[in-house]
Amino acid sequence: MPILQDRLVEENLGLVRMAVQRYRGFGVEDEDLMQIGSIGLIKAARDFDPEKEVRFSTYAVAKIIGEIKTYLRDNGSIKVSRKYKEDKLKIDRAARALTQKLGREPRISELAKYTSLSQEEILSAMEATRPTVSLDLPPEEGGVAPGIPSPENHLLERVWVREMLETLSPDERRLMVLRYFLDQTQSVTAAELGMSQVAVSRLEKKILLKLKKQYDP
Repeated sequence: MPILQDRLVEENLGLVRMAVQRYRGFGVEDEDLMQIGSIGLIKAARDFDPEKEVRFSTYAVAKIIGEIKTYLRDNGSIKVSRKYKEDKLKIDRAARALTQKLGREPRISELAKYTSLSQEEILSAMEATRPTVSLDLPPEEGGVAPGIPSPENHLLERVWVREMLETLSPDERRLMVLRYFLDQTQSVTAAELGMSQVAVSRLEKKILLKLKKQYDP
């Protein structure tokens, strides 16, 4: 592998790890997903054209996700483990009880304390048990409808936001980490930041607009 391609692969293995997190719970070991995603990363490094106006990370994510999607589709591996199903049932029960008790949607930390699960376990179970939608079929055939983020689009957003976080203030950065890296809802983010949900929504839109102008003036 040429030196430039080799460097691109070494410096961007984190993208593969991020993709693996998005596809946990589908009956494939993390190590296997890492290998599959790494194949996509290698292909991205091989085919990337520096002359085009696109970041390598954005280009690579599409290749990595595509490789994983193909493997899952071809091997019929899109299934959820029993542990994730049991954890999700426990989380749902805790969420109902805490919502009734607190009069609001519980925070991830509160769910963790109530269920004795770690915050990472809660987020993983919630992600793994989301309804599966096709990324290839049109909406009328069960695909992703316009405006509904797919795992690929969501990961692309996360990569883009991560690259831009250093330009934000500490408060703005915390909001974006909660929303895009911990996958918390606007209401939970508002509770964590001591803001109203409306204020979070407005600030998030303002931040995204600012980042968009910086990224694509």
